[in-house]
Amino acid sequence: MQITLPQVGESVVEGYINKWLVTTGQAVSKYDPLVEIITDKVSMDFPAPVSGIISQILVREGETVSTGTPIIEIETSESNPLDEPTDIVKIQPVDRVGKLLKNVEPVGPTGSGNIKNTQEKPTTFYSPAVLRVAKINNIDLNKIIGSGTNGRITLKDLNHYTSGTKNEISNLNQKIPSEIEIIKTNSIRQTISNRMEKSAREIPHAWTMVEVDVTELRNLRASLMDSFFQLEGIKLSYLPFIIYSVCKSIKENPLLNSTWNQGEIWISKKINIGIAVSTERGLFVPVIENTNQLTILQIAKNADTLINQARDGTLNIKDVQNGTFTINNTGALGSVLSGPLINHPQAAILTTEKIVQRPVVINDSITTRYMMNICLSFDHRIMDGLEASNFLASVKNYLENISKDQI
Repeated sequence: MQITLPQVGESVVEGYINKWLVTTGQAVSKYDPLVEIITDKVSMDFPAPVSGIISQILVREGETVSTGTPIIEIETSESNPLDEPTDIVKIQPVDRVGKLLKNVEPVGPTGSGNIKNTQEKPTTFYSPAVLRVAKINNIDLNKIIGSGTNGRITLKDLNHYTSGTKNEISNLNQKIPSEIEIIKTNSIRQTISNRMEKSAREIPHAWTMVEVDVTELRNLRASLMDSFFQLEGIKLSYLPFIIYSVCKSIKENPLLNSTWNQGEIWISKKINIGIAVSTERGLFVPVIENTNQLTILQIAKNADTLINQARDGTLNIKDVQNGTFTINNTGALGSVLSGPLINHPQAAILTTEKIVQRPVVINDSITTRYMMNICLSFDHRIMDGLEASNFLASVKNYLENISKDQI
């Protein structure tokens, strides 16, 4: 029975085979994890849909395949669980609806994962096409360094080798100065690299910033923290107030909630705010859907749930999809100014910085206030400085004038 790579999300069309968790000849039970697959959203383990014996692994680690592609064969006496007329079974993600996925790895737009030394160059596992061409041309594959993902040898590499452009390991090593240290990146780092390159390459970034006086907001939050903790059992942070202000400002400035699509600007009617969450395994960006329909307290509860799931590694694939605008809090790291890359294909990303006490002039008198910089990176194809500045001015106004009545 052939098992195919499943469709794990509306926008996910391919997956990267990061690590096989089974070997040929191994007995597996239904729901045992088979393979760790990375998409441009998250990384997760996929289970066996039936019990049986692994008869053949069809795709090696390091390959990127389209959804629907057969990736493994299992000998089984069980009937087809999907009642399909063929012998092909599509894997369904573990508890896709309901229980949250485990072992999620970071593939966020601005984050990074832990670098693991798991990407050793295979010595015996190559694609059938490469093996066939190598056999016909009597090529020793150990003498070639691949130009594909994680050093994968491609047909192009074989063509170069046979035509005299020999990409041999010994020759390559001679060109590397002894004082250079080479760090092999894992698939997660490479996925992040591809996404960042895509954002930097396709989006003409522009940046702007404003200072926000959060003295009154700081006092308001302090007055609510104890009662909110007793009522909900969670700590009230500044984030819900920021998200609320951003949603209000997006309603007034809808270009911030759009994408560039082949010369057209597509404005989303839904406001789904993505939150950058730093964890031990890197940065995740879970999404609160229909954020503009929530109160500040509802936003606080939703954000707290997603943040904890991100840190526990229990985010569902749906939790990181459909974002229309991203908020990043580099202030938690002590930053006071930053210019992040936009989460492609969104129109902008907002960063909140560290709250610091500064001397300011109010009514011709110098006093100290608690100030916070908010920085905006925006797509200059979609908007100009006027629209971006109007948006930030609106966010500033909401943050400086939030009252208890709005909670």
